[in-house]
Amino acid sequence: MKYDIALKAALALGWTAQTFALPTNGSEYSIPSEAYVEVGIDPTNTSAPWRIFKTATFNPPDMRITHNGDSLQDGYLFMTPWPQAGPDTKQSAGFIMTEDNELVYCVPIVGVHNLRVQTLNDTPYLTYWHGTNARIGHGYGEVVFADDKLSNFSVNPALDIIPNPTVYDLYGNGANGTVGDVDIHEQQMTNRETILVTAYNNTPFDLSSVGGSKDGWIVDSHFYEVDIATQEVVFSWRASDHLDQIPFNTSRNAVVGPESNGTASSPWDWMHINSIELVGEDYLIDCRHTWSVYLISHVDGSVIWHLDGETGGDFGKLPLEATFRWQHDARAHNVTSTSLDLSLFDNHNSDQDHHSTEAGQSKALVFHLDMPVNDSWSATMTRRLLPPQPFYADAMGSYIPDIGNGNQLVGWGQVAATTEYGPDGEVRYHTAFETPETVFSYRAYKQVWHATPADWDPVLVVENGKAYVSWNGATDVESWSVYRRCRLQV
Repeated sequence: MKYDIALKAALALGWTAQTFALPTNGSEYSIPSEAYVEVGIDPTNTSAPWRIFKTATFNPPDMRITHNGDSLQDGYLFMTPWPQAGPDTKQSAGFIMTEDNELVYCVPIVGVHNLRVQTLNDTPYLTYWHGTNARIGHGYGEVVFADDKLSNFSVNPALDIIPNPTVYDLYGNGANGTVGDVDIHEQQMTNRETILVTAYNNTPFDLSSVGGSKDGWIVDSHFYEVDIATQEVVFSWRASDHLDQIPFNTSRNAVVGPESNGTASSPWDWMHINSIELVGEDYLIDCRHTWSVYLISHVDGSVIWHLDGETGGDFGKLPLEATFRWQHDARAHNVTSTSLDLSLFDNHNSDQDHHSTEAGQSKALVFHLDMPVNDSWSATMTRRLLPPQPFYADAMGSYIPDIGNGNQLVGWGQVAATTEYGPDGEVRYHTAFETPETVFSYRAYKQVWHATPADWDPVLVVENGKAYVSWNGATDVESWSVYRRCRLQV
């Protein structure tokens, strides 16, 4: 007599590997299970600690977690760890994790960023950027949409740009082939079935006015609104068309510095756009290297107003504690005809100017802006969230001032950590990779997501009388039923 072990999901399972003691007789058993946890440690200290599973080769980072016991918003954590220096990530991929450090879904490909849930035609999708990126902060790729069966399609418009040669050569040929023209920084859905994306164009320009070469080159910041169904561009904007309102000398990034020298082989990234969203019919953009947030007209692309992190721009001068620099993820909230609130992640650091004081720590800020714009009054800072310990993130980062229950979420970007704050700013939950200073996650999200994979089944591994099971990407399994079938030998 031989036995085959068959497994049936009672519902659809989340990713955590489960372990069972196998039955010795009978036909069907419902057996209590528990999450299987094993952490990998690299004795050479070249990889940060990672999680190990019996049923798959996925290796998400092992995280340190603190929780003060106060209520948290429902949902999973979305992150895309990537190495930067020192101990590496065991696997660079897109991960959806529970608050308890258990894997729910791994997007098992290299070059995934901005993994999150967005809505198209009233239907939630996982969206993420996939492509080739360099540590200078640019990338060339496509936007992937995955439905609740984890079947996907891509948005990959032809944007007719010359890529930065640090990532690709001037003919658009990279080590992994040409993936697409969409940049890594932004892939923001609108309420009109379009998506907003960034792109970077390597462009010849006279830089003698800012101490560069007359035959210099820039990395020009572009953004596009793309129709998802047709993949046609419905609006485009490039920074160099608006030098009358945003001149080169407003950039705080040196022409010759750690990132560039203003030549064709190392073009100057003078503006560095990193987020876009619709505000009414117009476009709110954040530009790291000018320390400014701009509202761009949908009619002619002109600047309607801008908030400068040092001078205040079109608003009155900011108080010292409200100044920001090298910022990311600017978003508008509570928009009316007379005011709006503006949130952003203030890096306050770069390769060019490191700080070691409280004022220089990375932080999350919210401003109240009265309209119409008037430089006789300043933008009012209404929130300021410092990290639970001093963090100085040179790049990346995200801030969501309300994740659904009044709690707030900060992703610390270059410091691989995520913090959930209560409505009043108290730290309720904090998670960090074991070596947070050597791994980054460009943004972090906490969202509700439900999926049942259609193209792959649960995986079962039997070892030493125990069964280990997982189903990559399934979210709603409550229990498993294990069958032991008897088969007669003739």
